[in-house]
Amino acid sequence: MPNHLLLHLAVLGVGLALGLHGTGHAARAETCGSLEPVALEIQVRAETPEAPRIVAASETEIRRRAFGAGLHDDRPDRRTTGLTATQVEGQAGYRLARAALPGRQICLALRSIEARIANSEVVVYVDRRYAEGSCERAAILDHELAHVRINREALQRGRKSLRARLESAVEPWRGRWVRESELGTIDAAIGNAVAEGLKAVRADAARLHAQLDTPESYARTQRRCAGW
Repeated sequence: MPNHLLLHLAVLGVGLALGLHGTGHAARAETCGSLEPVALEIQVRAETPEAPRIVAASETEIRRRAFGAGLHDDRPDRRTTGLTATQVEGQAGYRLARAALPGRQICLALRSIEARIANSEVVVYVDRRYAEGSCERAAILDHELAHVRINREALQRGRKSLRARLESAVEPWRGRWVRESELGTIDAAIGNAVAEGLKAVRADAARLHAQLDTPESYARTQRRCAGW
């Protein structure tokens, strides 16, 4: 009897949206550095669908998707009966306080940063040869739903990690008034923090997926049913 290979797929894409919204601030000095500091608030949300979408697919289709993700095992005694696909994205936006000084000089200060990381879509593919209610389908789903939990938990840990990255990235501007010319540098710092945060989520999840996808785990799954 051929062995069955159950795989996960984590596809992470960075969708970065930086928003600029000005709020009025009365000028009380003639240089940006002499204005009163503005308190900075940082919020990060982690969002994931309540339940994955379950899709019955042919083994050929599942193998194609696994191959596209670099996860397929080409050994002839392997079959791919399940796959978890996850789309992960990150976004960040910020708000600024604004002060107009004499001589038309504009000073800006970070007031808040709002970021979001999300599993925007989670799909579990199951070999369509195994009908609903069958032992084999249940065994495949149990394995794949373990991968879903890993992705969800990695996202929650990533929320805390991203907040820390954002705190560190914008520390040079915390409480400081700066000229408009520094906005590009602030944009880049926030964008890099989100990109690195997504990489950390992927690495965290990949480590735990590897611990689940072992020959021993596959063997336990296969032993559950006699009809493979």
